Amino acid sequence: MTRLARAYGQDVRAVWRWPYAVVLWLHHELEEVERIEAQVRALDDVKRGWYMALAFNDPRQLERVERELMSEIRAEAMPAGRAKATAERMIRQARRVTRGR
Repeated sequence: MTRLARAYGQDVRAVWRWPYAVVLWLHHELEEVERIEAQVRALDDVKRGWYMALAFNDPRQLERVERELMSEIRAEAMPAGRAKATAERMIRQARRVTRGR
């Protein structure tokens, strides 16, 4: 709850009153965002190392790692035609689920 409150700029008590389905959904979304950000940071680190290796040595190994990270990120990316979820849409969906529709 505290993590969600901090991430979404809310008071912990306000998050505590949210429907349970919304809390679960937002927790899942937050974990996905953090996972993707970690992958992007790792790719940035590889790129920095690649430039250093290019300046001093043979960068073949780092190029391979960079290609692997890029393909992993591309494979997990959202399909182009799929709309991004908005907070309002997620809350509407959670309310629909909690009402039993």
